[in-house]
Amino acid sequence: MRSELIVVSNRTGKKIADQICKDFELDNDVLEIMRFNDTEILPKFKKSVRNADVFYICPFYPDPKGRLVETMLVEDALRCSVPERKIAIPTYLGFMRSDKPEGRTSINVRKVAETFENWNYVASFHIHNIGSYAAFRCPIDSFLPMREYKRYVEEYMKERGLDKNEIVIVAPDFGRAAYAEKFANEVGADKIAIIYKIRPTPGEARALHLLGDVKGKSCIIVDDIIDTGGTLIEAADICKNNGAKDVIAIMTHGIFSKKIRPANKNEEPSETIYIETFEYDDLKEELQRAMYHIGFEPKTYRVIAEDTKEERLYTLEPTEHRIRKSVIDKVVTTDTIPRSNWYLEQNKDWLTQITIIPTIEEIIDRVHHRKPIHPLIKQ
Repeated sequence: MRSELIVVSNRTGKKIADQICKDFELDNDVLEIMRFNDTEILPKFKKSVRNADVFYICPFYPDPKGRLVETMLVEDALRCSVPERKIAIPTYLGFMRSDKPEGRTSINVRKVAETFENWNYVASFHIHNIGSYAAFRCPIDSFLPMREYKRYVEEYMKERGLDKNEIVIVAPDFGRAAYAEKFANEVGADKIAIIYKIRPTPGEARALHLLGDVKGKSCIIVDDIIDTGGTLIEAADICKNNGAKDVIAIMTHGIFSKKIRPANKNEEPSETIYIETFEYDDLKEELQRAMYHIGFEPKTYRVIAEDTKEERLYTLEPTEHRIRKSVIDKVVTTDTIPRSNWYLEQNKDWLTQITIIPTIEEIIDRVHHRKPIHPLIKQ
């Protein structure tokens, strides 16, 4: 007898899960993740999942550390519920950018892999480094939405009257050269270019040189993640400075964080935030709520420490604002991190989101019916 199919999600993945449940005619009200006032969580299954195949859609966004703990606790709730198989689908899998020892830093990938040890299977999309596979002791696959990208690029070329000789696929660094080549092969482009960059501090990069000819061409910069947009904007500038006709970007995961910087002298604070102390000076944690606030223009905050009454001014600069000011014509992301219809409408002048739900549905169908998954494009 075939096991029952159940699809559940965390809060961010609910938009994806609801559509899948609708398409598969499944109950979409099986898992409740209760939250206490101090943000502790308690996952609870509202119906029996005994002997079922349970698929948990869990993008690590907007709070990666919270989503990681949430995944651990959902797995424990499943352990107590005795399903036949537990399959995690972290469409965006966080903590993958720390995958090798650098001095005395944590190897985050290894600890995340331990979180998934008791899952029967993990299916993700475009993880940061394919070498991260080695850290996982459970079966894991990372998929690339190449069918969706090919369809978009074909429409883009048709709309602009381009042929394959007029587009160049650009890797924003040497680490993405192999992906750029694969992307070019899949979408039918003839040329790739590579940007050489250095990374002076974590989360920041500086583009230096372009290897390849982009003069008079339409450039498509490809990567897995767009976070604050710094790397992408510098890459686009280099392409333009080398004669590119236009520049678009195709990024799998659209994080779009806000960048914290000391305020300029001409930036007046619009809000005051009180914190206990500057002693620890971890402004990203202190300003976390402000960083998650929806807003597409820079906003300056006066931050006052209660212990010393010291005042400092900081500006949160949204990635959306930085991209609008840049030479980038269009950014294309997928809904591995789903965005609301309101958000997409507000940013439709530069942002296009394409859906990977059909690919997720095919993954679920193949895993549930124990069919091979090799027809899908793996990373």
